[in-house]
Amino acid sequence: MTKRSAVPPVPAWSRFPRMHAGRPLVVSVVVFCLAIASASVWGAVDIRQRDVRMRNHGVLVSGSVTKVETHKRTTSVLISFSTRDGRTIVTRPETFEGVQKAFVGQTRTLRYDPENPDGGPQDIGVPPDEWSAFVTLLAVAGLFTVLGTGFWLSAHLARRDAARRPKSKAERRQRS
Repeated sequence: MTKRSAVPPVPAWSRFPRMHAGRPLVVSVVVFCLAIASASVWGAVDIRQRDVRMRNHGVLVSGSVTKVETHKRTTSVLISFSTRDGRTIVTRPETFEGVQKAFVGQTRTLRYDPENPDGGPQDIGVPPDEWSAFVTLLAVAGLFTVLGTGFWLSAHLARRDAARRPKSKAERRQRS
């Protein structure tokens, strides 16, 4: 006959403190939020740099509308222009004023990037929207930073409070 101990064995799952149970979720959410925030900041800076580069180094050319495509709710145009080195580029412009009224053969003044002429010229008739995309992406970055920080802080405070709570009836009696 084997001798039984007075203390039952402790199950493996209860050897770990409860405060670590949600940690992988918290880390995942915080990393996700910070990744979205970082990508938003990177996108905002990239958009801003492209706008400044186009304004400072873009080449003005005359282009003509070669095709007008109307889909269900949108209209887009293909425009062709010649670069300084004589290449003919046919592309969709990033911006185009009055796209609904565009017609084949219409001429517009465009600004293109000489380092990447295929990269989407800008119609200079459209006032530059320098800040809206930049500010929007920075706002998204701020939002996800606040969400990630708030989620981490609430989980941290919950773990701290759980660690301070008495675990047994004897501990509860001692604290009161």
